[in-house]
Amino acid sequence: MEKRGQLTIFIIIAIVVVAGAIILFSFYNPLKSQNPEVDAVYSFVENCIKTSGGEVILKIGEGGGYFFPPELSTDEGITYYYSDGKTNFPLKENIENEIAYYVNKKLSFCVGEFENFPELNISQGQIESSAKILDDKVVLEVKYPLSVQAEEGVVIPEDFEVEIPIRFGVVYDSAKSFVEDSKESVCLSCAADLIDANNLKIDMMYDNSSNTIFVFKDEESQVNNETFILVFANKY
Repeated sequence: MEKRGQLTIFIIIAIVVVAGAIILFSFYNPLKSQNPEVDAVYSFVENCIKTSGGEVILKIGEGGGYFFPPELSTDEGITYYYSDGKTNFPLKENIENEIAYYVNKKLSFCVGEFENFPELNISQGQIESSAKILDDKVVLEVKYPLSVQAEEGVVIPEDFEVEIPIRFGVVYDSAKSFVEDSKESVCLSCAADLIDANNLKIDMMYDNSSNTIFVFKDEESQVNNETFILVFANKY
């Protein structure tokens, strides 16, 4: 009976400990340091990621998946998705890498030397970003080690995750489907179906070299007061 009583006590203690841990972690937020100065720096960096990420994604959309025009592009720098009987559609993974690379670059310029916080001694590590294109958004995961020397040494959690509300995946898949269906000639009925199915706008024009330029516009994707577009060219 004594052993049973001891076992019951141990079980009760274990339950109390587990319950206490659950309550503690439900209120604990690793992104909040309880230091207003540190939290202000964290929010500043997070906003820089949002701004820089939005600018990069808009630029890459205008470049057909590239920040700078690739070798296979028109004289005006518009990326070919189809030319000389071949499809040159960029892989989604390559576009994600392009986004991540230039987010690293622009984020460095955005934060600068943390001039907005002259009263704080802030040191920073190397920025490492990754991007994931989903149907309704682009998710940016950024590792950015920061430490702030306020009254006491405080290290800011280095992991940031920001969602950019651009339907890159929807536009990308729509353009890919359209290019596959328009290898011999422009499939106007395919364009109409994509417009209806995904609430897009598609503009078509010709340049001086008889290239057909397409602009896939998604007015549901607004970032920094700009509409997301994906621009590319086909040469028939």
